[in-house]
Amino acid sequence: LTTHPADEISKAFFDSQRDSLIKAVKRFREAIDKVDPTIQGINCTSGDFCDSVVYTSKIFCGKGNPSIVRAANGTYAPITTRGFSNTMRNFVVRSSKLKNNGVDYVLSETDTVPFNRYAKNARYLHAHYAASILDGAKGAKHWITRLTAFEPASGKAYRKKLAKYSGFYEALTAYASELRPFGCRIPLTRKQDYFYQIRIKKHFNLSAWSSCVLERLGLPFYFGNEGEGAVFLDDFSVRGFTDDEIREFMKGALILSVGAADALVTRGFAHELGVTVASGAASIDQVGVQTGSASAKVATAERVNGISLDVQYGNRELTPLSDDTEWLSEVYHFNQKLNVPEPLYPGVTRHKTSLGGECIVFCGTPDMPFKYYSAFSLLNETRKRQLVDILSKNDSLPLYYPEDAELYLRAGRLPGGETFAVAFNLSQDTIDELPLVIKSAVSRIDRLNERGERIPCDFEVRDGVTYVKSPIAAMEPLALLIE
Repeated sequence: LTTHPADEISKAFFDSQRDSLIKAVKRFREAIDKVDPTIQGINCTSGDFCDSVVYTSKIFCGKGNPSIVRAANGTYAPITTRGFSNTMRNFVVRSSKLKNNGVDYVLSETDTVPFNRYAKNARYLHAHYAASILDGAKGAKHWITRLTAFEPASGKAYRKKLAKYSGFYEALTAYASELRPFGCRIPLTRKQDYFYQIRIKKHFNLSAWSSCVLERLGLPFYFGNEGEGAVFLDDFSVRGFTDDEIREFMKGALILSVGAADALVTRGFAHELGVTVASGAASIDQVGVQTGSASAKVATAERVNGISLDVQYGNRELTPLSDDTEWLSEVYHFNQKLNVPEPLYPGVTRHKTSLGGECIVFCGTPDMPFKYYSAFSLLNETRKRQLVDILSKNDSLPLYYPEDAELYLRAGRLPGGETFAVAFNLSQDTIDELPLVIKSAVSRIDRLNERGERIPCDFEVRDGVTYVKSPIAAMEPLALLIE
């Protein structure tokens, strides 16, 4: 069930909930004030909405103190580093609402629930905190020690890691406050709907383009409504934007999953996309059996630059509206009788918009299970080259990682013109040297050490690739300043 705040029943429920919380927090603060009214109070909030804490934080912070709120972006007992960017998506969505409503400082939630290294290792904690700082956190609430089961040694490795990198976090905070991010942009909805029931949890916490694709390919991306670069929308996120916002996206590069494209066709944007989308009923299953004609043909594969890949997960037929729609790949059926491939429809299209930008439409969805076939129509070197080509042609890729380790890359520009980049190695393989394709000429590269000091970093350029001579272990972020 999803409702809008204007719904009378929802409004009554949330108003009464907010009123109860405000009254309770006032009583808590009154008790603290009897001891010392200047004691700093900090609130925690959960979920995407953050509406009650906007009021309670001003009450609870104490006399003359800033309002401080810990946003909800915890990862409790993570079973993998994949999907790491979901944590950052959660922080940016929630912190932006808090800041827009006057909260002075937002903290990250780096808790290691259930508070020992069997649940979450110290490197993960370090990467989580560093990535949160890049997204605007001014600190964190570190709940890192088991207390109910009194095991104080459980936090030893965490405390050691945080102490070692304290100077790094301070320096990172200073650079992040000035950074103008670039790369692929995952925009944030300004809509405020209320969601209920567990069944929506998958989408409630997921940005499919970032968590299933971009964070693993080493293509820089960020969450936000300001900044440069191509905008990515998926089947779910597209509903969070008005028609005027969509038109604004179309002034630059807009990259769409098939579900996002279908939604925009329904909303009257087919002429801008250059395609229509077959209904879900037109596909018998997720592997591409089409029933649009009398004799169903199985979509055997997708050909990208002469290389055959698995068909995209959840693929649906795209129908170009004119010759102005460019085919960037083709889905085909292999006719075994004639021993020839027969093109069915485009796998990826490009179309210039009337607003000066271009729309790229994928025939499938990035919201795919990480299984043997389903995820790897997008996670491969051929698809990565295709994305690099798409992004480079509309000037959305000043820097990227060209190889095949799972690398979460953040980058942007500092006021003095330097590029600031932070690489998070999500794989278990140590990266011995970091290759980067950098659009501009490079004269110097520094890295931040654990004390936050700038240390010159050796590098060499070979065949257009800059190799940074600094290894990156799993979940040990490397921060670089590039001149």
